[in-house]
Order: sequence, then structure tokens, then C-alpha cells
Amino acid sequence: AEIHDRADNQTRFLVLSRAAQPLPWEAAAPKTALLLETRNEPGALVNALLRFANRGLNLCSLESRPGLVAWTYRFFLEIDGSPAQEPMRAALEEVRKQNVSLRVLGA
Repeated sequence: AEIHDRADNQTRFLVLSRAAQPLPWEAAAPKTALLLETRNEPGALVNALLRFANRGLNLCSLESRPGLVAWTYRFFLEIDGSPAQEPMRAALEEVRKQNVSLRVLGA
């Protein structure tokens, strides 16, 4: 207790499992973690993000990391929603078709 230095401090936990298991918080606020690699061209990232936004899916987190090829980038995304829901499924399908790669890391 009282080890934080900010009153709004939060800690996140990650649960790993070989078998899918329903977790208590999934029904309330599902999130999906993605790894996206876009083409190296103007507007590639915004075009991918619009596929989610146009379906009412909120981007919670975005982080860029260097790709495998020099001067290319991968993006770690966290989006409100579940791949089990139609808006996310449709967005993932479109983004997958229009980019170098898309990997669902977990939900």
C-alpha cells in the first residue's frame, strides 16, 4: 500500500495461457494487441488506422519500432474491441490486405 508516487497510478497485468480462457474483464472492455507493418509510403499508417476508426474502434496505444529492413517500421497497436466482434474482424481483414503484415498478438 502507498508505494506509488502518483494518485492515479495503474498497473497492468498480462495473462498467458495455451488454451483460451474467459477472463472476468473481457466482457466489460475487450482490447486487441496488434503488430502492423505498413508499406513505406505517405499515409500508409493513417489509412490503416482509419479502418478501425471508421468502425468505431478506439486506438488506445500506438508505438513504432524499427522493422527488419532498414528504414521500415512496425507498429504495436492496442485497440478497444475483440476479434470475435464483427467490427474488429472486418477492420482486421481490410488492414491485412492493404499492408505488408498484420499479426494479432492477443485479445
